[in-house]
Amino acid sequence: MLLRANAVDSAWTRHVRRRPGEKPPNQGCAARYKDLLSNLLIRAPNGHVFPLGNVARIVFAGGQPEITRDNLAQMAAVTAQIGGGRNLGSVAVAVKKVLDRPGLPPNDVHCRNGGAYKQQQMVAEGMIRVFIGALIAEFVLLLFLYECFWLPVIIIST
Repeated sequence: MLLRANAVDSAWTRHVRRRPGEKPPNQGCAARYKDLLSNLLIRAPNGHVFPLGNVARIVFAGGQPEITRDNLAQMAAVTAQIGGGRNLGSVAVAVKKVLDRPGLPPNDVHCRNGGAYKQQQMVAEGMIRVFIGALIAEFVLLLFLYECFWLPVIIIST
């Protein structure tokens, strides 16, 4: 199921614009967004059309109303919880597969993975670096111990 990007964009940014010097609204903003997003029609792969609120629970976190920007472009973080016995890696691969389709996302929308997936990738990269460093250190120690090149290579490879 894919959301129509222009409908989400118009629903997301419609009530954010203000005149210079005007104070941001403090109440009712989340309720308006919740209604807009809950009633947003989406299409399933089988062609069935239904409101987003039927398949998703929309929850807004409290905080100050602000537009988040990254490199002068408006940014909206999309988060999800994984259920149904799936792990983080398989869900990330499935999301990347959907986003790699032609026309998804639109040309003016940029997508990046972050959160727990990005941290997991950084940890795995760090573990690989530590393992390679340990292999090099062990090789150097065996090289000094046996004073020849091939014996440490044979010992490490077995």
